[in-house]
Amino acid sequence: MGRRKEKAIKLSTLIVTLFIALNFSYAQTKISGVITDINKTPLYSVNILLKDSIDSSILDYSHSETFGKYVLKTTQKGTFNLFFSSLGFESKTIAITIDKTQTDIKIDIIFLFLANCSVQPDSIILESLHNS
Repeated sequence: MGRRKEKAIKLSTLIVTLFIALNFSYAQTKISGVITDINKTPLYSVNILLKDSIDSSILDYSHSETFGKYVLKTTQKGTFNLFFSSLGFESKTIAITIDKTQTDIKIDIIFLFLANCSVQPDSIILESLHNS
């Protein structure tokens, strides 16, 4: 019975070690932060894209919630661009590098209002169609 227990313990240790190794090899990096305007007012519904820096493919996307908080997750490592945009505000792109040791990145953003961002048409055309 002693050899069986010893083999069971070794097998259990091996399984736990493999589980931990697999868990670390697929570890996600969380990118989060708070988006505010220049007056520190949280901004809701700002679009956030995590893009590959080489081909600009979108790896993840999100938007800020009521208190300006956002979260993105990725398993990829390398150099990326975080793109932030919202109507009436200046868009921002931030280059980030994620290496294999990073699991949590915090980036807070301050958005600037666009000057002269109102949209006013030159003319409006109204048409009415009547069926006879």
